Amino acid sequence: MNRSGILIVSHTFPPAPGIGGRRWAKFAKYIHARKIPVHVLSAFSEKQGSLWASDVNGISQQHWTHKFPMELDLSPTSLYAKLKYRAALLKNKRIAQGNPYDRSLYDRDSFLPAIEKELGKANVDTVVISAPPFGLLHYASALIEKYPKLFWIADLRDPWTSGVNYGYNLLKGKRASYELNAEREAIRTFHAVTTPWPLLVEELCEKYPDDAHKIHLLPHAFEREDVGLQSAPMKNALPQLAYGGNTYSGFEKVFAKLHQLAALNRMVAHIYTESPPLNIANESVDGFFWHSPVPPREFYSNIRSSDFLIFLIPEALRNGLPTKLYEYAATGIPLIAVGFKGTLQALIEREGLGYFVDLHSFEGDVESILTSGNRPTPAEGWVDQYEISRVTDALLGIIEKGKL
Repeated sequence: MNRSGILIVSHTFPPAPGIGGRRWAKFAKYIHARKIPVHVLSAFSEKQGSLWASDVNGISQQHWTHKFPMELDLSPTSLYAKLKYRAALLKNKRIAQGNPYDRSLYDRDSFLPAIEKELGKANVDTVVISAPPFGLLHYASALIEKYPKLFWIADLRDPWTSGVNYGYNLLKGKRASYELNAEREAIRTFHAVTTPWPLLVEELCEKYPDDAHKIHLLPHAFEREDVGLQSAPMKNALPQLAYGGNTYSGFEKVFAKLHQLAALNRMVAHIYTESPPLNIANESVDGFFWHSPVPPREFYSNIRSSDFLIFLIPEALRNGLPTKLYEYAATGIPLIAVGFKGTLQALIEREGLGYFVDLHSFEGDVESILTSGNRPTPAEGWVDQYEISRVTDALLGIIEKGKL
């Protein structure tokens, strides 16, 4: 039998909502467009509403049963909700040997039969497992020797044991050792390891030198059809700013300052986010607009007249390279990057993509930027290397080279 397809395993995948499904939804779309069979296995979700649902039309998708406590998906506010959250977390801690926040904690007994069922019927020779949740990589490690003819890829969208998200920076003792052993086993057994973080490539190569040859940078990518053609510089009566994404805890002062400037008739701001409106957004001000998220093409169409795009850099992501950076860069609109210094800030300044402002000095610095007539000059053609068709070619190259 000609096993020429690819099985993509991603906990979150459209039409289920969540940014975690975006990376492999785009790869699936472009692999499918190359007439390579694509099959998807994801956690079952009753929720729908992904902004990338249209990207996966025509792609076969199966599910495993997912049982993570819904209480831990919420930020409790009432006493009753806090008690339910605590009870669910205590139960997780009793069950988990490693990270009690891993969303695949209860999924092993449904996940493994589901993936073996797919391998038994799907015409594939490559399996990609995207993490987090990192438990999926640990569970799948046990299958690799059983299917020696398949090429297995572990995709780390975020750092694992060295990360500060998902509670990994809080683990100690036996829990930390369990996760470190799980990471080590995954790196050892998978045939290739990919990640969009350059620093994580360096870290893993140094940490696991015997496996350094199979650790690859596979960047996030943007789709030109989503972003549209590069915008020409605008000449608005007032500076117009736009933002799309999570508002992040600790960045409230950024939006409060934008609200204040709009109230003083010094700028116009459009904020697209699924985050609940901050208190400031309840005070109606001409020039400050709080929108629900919209699909990427609509978002980029709506913000084409902006003079600046706000780009937030939380401390946990200061060394990452999110898709949004490439999409924003492709618009040609200068960034005002706010947050913490790291490789992300250095790249933005080095490539002339915009300004960086430390989170603590934003309130004073943003006004200087808005009144300045200077505009950074982006490096010509820099962002083109991150267009999705090119990055998909890189992925297929990793697969072809690895199977030799």
